[in-house]
Amino acid sequence: MKIKDFIKQEIDIDVCDDYDESCYIAFVGPVELTDEGKQEFADVMDCDVEIVPDCAVGVENDKPVFYDNAIVHAESDAQVRALVRFFNATAGYCSESDYDKWFVDSEYVM
Repeated sequence: MKIKDFIKQEIDIDVCDDYDESCYIAFVGPVELTDEGKQEFADVMDCDVEIVPDCAVGVENDKPVFYDNAIVHAESDAQVRALVRFFNATAGYCSESDYDKWFVDSEYVM
């Protein structure tokens, strides 16, 4: 699936790129972009995303726990930087004014 479809899902999942793993962040959806947000992040909306079940391991009560991850396919340093910027913005790691410009009916999370 493409990022533009992935962000519409009601999901709480870690996202990681398959290029150099410099994009690694929790994503909580659904997220809807404004027209300005669609323009701002157009370069990443068609990146492929694969949800991989049971790929990340954690520990709870001294027992291993497996989590699903969303793996985003990236092809260059520039594309990874754009992914980091986009997913950081969805988590509120941007100014409140940018957040309000880019996301529909969303509450600033920082």
